This record gives sequence, structure tokens and C-alpha cells, in this order.
Amino acid sequence: MLKNLNKLSNSHYKAKSSHQLAKKIFMRILVIMVILVVLVGLPAKLIYDGFKNVQISAKSLATAYQSQNFGQMQAQISDMKSSMHKAEASFNFIFWLKFIPILGGYISDFHNLASGGVEELAVLEEIFIELKPKEESLGFLGKPIGGQERISQAIVILDDIIPILEKME
Repeated sequence: MLKNLNKLSNSHYKAKSSHQLAKKIFMRILVIMVILVVLVGLPAKLIYDGFKNVQISAKSLATAYQSQNFGQMQAQISDMKSSMHKAEASFNFIFWLKFIPILGGYISDFHNLASGGVEELAVLEEIFIELKPKEESLGFLGKPIGGQERISQAIVILDDIIPILEKME
């Protein structure tokens, strides 16, 4: 009788321990998934939001150029720069992904894209600050202009930008 009780109690412990083992494995997997969501998902969302804001600002910049509004163009460039800077800063939270063979190359490329974008927009912002006093002479009168007039406006703008670019180098 005692042998039968021992067998019964041992089988009960084995069933209970396998259930506990499955529960422990499930909890570990759940914890790992939560950590991955926090370490990858949140920075990815911040990066996406940053680039989405850059896209919105770029469309607003195109609209401002079509309406020939110099002040609005300058404001949209500043907005683009700050949005791009936020996206670039978000890449610092996923720096550890750079060590994963294939994914790391893409992460580095996107980080370099964001860094280059911030630098280019900073230069563009400086150019617009330099051109602000010449706003009306460049043809930014606040009303849309036609195609032929835009070509002559582009030539005048390039003539004024070249000396500014030489100072920046």
C-alpha cells in the first residue's frame, strides 16, 4: 500500500512540476517580449514620428514656396530641422542593434541619413537667415508666380547664394 502511495505522490509531483515549468517558460518569454517592445518598439515609434513630422513639414515647405511666402518657408525649415533632430536622437536608443549583422547596416544607414539631414537643414537655415534682408528683391512677394518667372527667380537666388556658400566652406 505504501508503495502505491509513493507512486501516486511522485506522479502528482511530476505533473505539477511540468505545469510549473511550462508556466515559468511562458513568463520568461513574456518578460523577454516586453523588454524587446520597450527597447525596440518605443524608439522605433519615436523615429517614425520624427520622420513623419519631417514629411509634413516638407509638404508645408512646398506649399509655402508655391505661395512665395519667405517667412513661412523659413519657419518650415526650422520645423523640419527640429523633427529630423528628434528622429536622429531616437536612433541613439537602438544603437545596440548595429551589432546585428544585416539589420545593423540598415540602422547605420538610416542614422547617417538623419545626421546628414540635420546638417543640411542647418545650412539651409543659415542661408535663409542670410537671404532674409533680400526677400523682396529675390521675388518673394507673397503671391504665386508662373513657370518662366520662377526660372528667372531661381537664377537671381543662385547668384545671391553662391557667395554665402563660399563663406560656409
